[in-house]
Amino acid sequence: MVALAGCGCQTVVTPPTDQDPSKEAWVTPWDKVARAHEAVAPRTISPLRAGEHIRLSSLRAGVGAPANLPSGACALIVIEGRGTASSADHEEALEPGRILVAPEGREVTIASGAVLRGLVINSPKPGPSGAWQVMDVGTIPIAEEAPGGDTELVRFEGALSMRALTVFELGGIPRHVHLKHDSVFLFLNGEGTIGLGSEAATETTGPSVRDENLKRSFITTPVGAQALVFLPAGSVHSFFAKGKKRVLALQFFGPAFDGKDGHHIPSRASTPGG
Repeated sequence: MVALAGCGCQTVVTPPTDQDPSKEAWVTPWDKVARAHEAVAPRTISPLRAGEHIRLSSLRAGVGAPANLPSGACALIVIEGRGTASSADHEEALEPGRILVAPEGREVTIASGAVLRGLVINSPKPGPSGAWQVMDVGTIPIAEEAPGGDTELVRFEGALSMRALTVFELGGIPRHVHLKHDSVFLFLNGEGTIGLGSEAATETTGPSVRDENLKRSFITTPVGAQALVFLPAGSVHSFFAKGKKRVLALQFFGPAFDGKDGHHIPSRASTPGG
């Protein structure tokens, strides 16, 4: 099973460069999220970041303080502790490395005899109804094509989707942007560097890419296991693996990714006349 306890990756919060808070990208390790939640106890759900299509929160459930999943299509990644998830007709055990996914309209309660902590990703958009389920990151299928192989695991049409993203040794994902989708990464193992923003004065291409929104400063940030990356729609990003270990991450899209809203951003060196 992929370990989800403890974290030694660096914390970086990148401020928006275009004075638009909705365009802020955010990178932080899970242990900082857990500590921040302790400061607002006894709240069970603490908002972290919100885009137009995805809300990111932390969850804390304990003795006498069960937590209910927020409305909308939802995914809970259990990071620490053990407990149960239950609804009127279904109950599942929860432990680190398990992911609970639920469509819109499902009332699911999280309870624990000690303290259970997790990351909650949910979509405020209407989506399909259906059953909820619990999966284990240790059994997630891994795409074997390199670089950037991905396997869709969950799809709530129009609301939320989740996929496993694999980047192999020395592999990478070129700089690109999703204009109509918010996304969240949770890195499970391996390490690498994520690039945020465009190079200064980079020229962008494509009729659907709004040049004035993409000319931002470019920074690189190291990420490792348990790094969270929140990217609102319009956030330019790239990734390159480091070392000899395969990188595995979960990526969530709101609304469910259609495979079309991915726009390549050339580097200045590859731009005609650059």
